[in-house]
Amino acid sequence: MGRSGGGLGAGRGGKDSVFVPPVDQYRRRIGQISRKDKQINKEVKKKQQFKENRTEDYKDSALIVLAVLTVFAMVYLLLFFAVRKETKDV
Repeated sequence: MGRSGGGLGAGRGGKDSVFVPPVDQYRRRIGQISRKDKQINKEVKKKQQFKENRTEDYKDSALIVLAVLTVFAMVYLLLFFAVRKETKDV
């Protein structure tokens, strides 16, 4: 027990113990905090970009639906007048 601080190596200054200076502990803690902050900032940024892009997505979707409806209307009118001309000729 004498110098090793209890035999388990958990003492502060024993020959078997591992002493981590408080500065290293502080740096590790700061590193973990900054990593967490970066992760939180990334999530917030993604949410903000999603909100900003939502209106653009709705506009794009509306334009696509409008284009498809226009194509269907053109085909319908084309077929309507084609069939109508055939019935008049007969």
